[in-house]
Amino acid sequence: MPSDPFGENLDFLAPARAGLLGITAGLVTQSGRTTAFVLASFVQAGLLGARRGLPVVLWANLGCALITLVAVLPIHFVALLMIGIAGGCVAFERPRPLLGISHVVFGLALMLFGLKLMSAAAPVLPTLAGFDAALAAIERSPLYACLAGLVLTLGGVVEGELRGLGAEAPCEGGC
Repeated sequence: MPSDPFGENLDFLAPARAGLLGITAGLVTQSGRTTAFVLASFVQAGLLGARRGLPVVLWANLGCALITLVAVLPIHFVALLMIGIAGGCVAFERPRPLLGISHVVFGLALMLFGLKLMSAAAPVLPTLAGFDAALAAIERSPLYACLAGLVLTLGGVVEGELRGLGAEAPCEGGC
């Protein structure tokens, strides 16, 4: 009797993979019930055995609980932890099989930390001289808003390029 290749792919889930899939499903759907209904449909259709689907449902509840933890945990601590772990993996190129994902996690962590730094610097902006007048002008004219966006974007590009050039420049005066 020919078997369904999709069912075979789902049915050989190892317990660790089932746990990871369950946690991810719980985080994404934010509901253990939704995960249970989807997996029950898979079992009903014969795509997945009930014994293989149960760990996914159980681990989905942990994924739902992690949402609360992520919501109350200060994001900069998570970002710093991710920068440390993924940065170490990238710097020492270990473990080799996870090097690609380490680069992705490192970039994501740097982005999260950058967002934290920007949000910490934002309250200073209204205290700058002329900031309120500039905001009022931007609100009145779409052209000023476009020009402000262009200036800020080009400023960021130029600043990034200058940093890149500085990083590749040879050391002067002994390093």
